[in-house]
Amino acid sequence: MPNLTISIEDSIFNAAQVYVKQRGTTISQITRAYLAQLTDVKQSEDIEPLVQFSHGKINRFQAMKALDIDYFTLLDRLGQQKLSLLTLPSEKLEPMVDSFVRIMKEAPEL
Repeated sequence: MPNLTISIEDSIFNAAQVYVKQRGTTISQITRAYLAQLTDVKQSEDIEPLVQFSHGKINRFQAMKALDIDYFTLLDRLGQQKLSLLTLPSEKLEPMVDSFVRIMKEAPEL
């Protein structure tokens, strides 16, 4: 898939970032969808389940079912679309790490 670089005003970019965040999508995805609609070209792959999975709106099993693919292929397609796996915010992740470390320290050695 070719990459496209465009220049837009800061105010448009900032508004687009708010728009995509509220909808759990990406600027690339809405741009692809808009250009496909303008040109009457069907997009080759529905990536909406990928975007939803990447943003934590659906789990991996739902994404795999929606796309009819296995987990390896799901991860591969995420990479192809330059989408990342969901990362928890630090305020949620840090207490989990602290709990894990505490449990490991308290666990008897095997």
